[in-house]
Amino acid sequence: MDSNSKVAIKMDKNFLLGKWRTDSVVYNGQTIPSMIYNFDKTTFRVEGKTEQAVISTYSYSNGVITVAIGAISQNSTVVDDNTVSYPAIGLGKQLLNRVK
Repeated sequence: MDSNSKVAIKMDKNFLLGKWRTDSVVYNGQTIPSMIYNFDKTTFRVEGKTEQAVISTYSYSNGVITVAIGAISQNSTVVDDNTVSYPAIGLGKQLLNRVK
């Protein structure tokens, strides 16, 4: 249950699977374009790139999803059924929006 909206959010092992989009941002005077991330059960990749990374840990608890790619772990907080926020180095909290 999202405490702000009082709408039930289906949190399960498949919540983050699929495509998610970031908004473009300006960082140090440079525009970082919007990107599409694709999560499946074992890998993560950025759309348009051929490289992919193995997801070593994927877990969720109390509205927080932890994804570790190798030794790098990141916690994302569920905002609603289609949005998660995550800490981006130098940018503060950023949003991922589900691509339908």
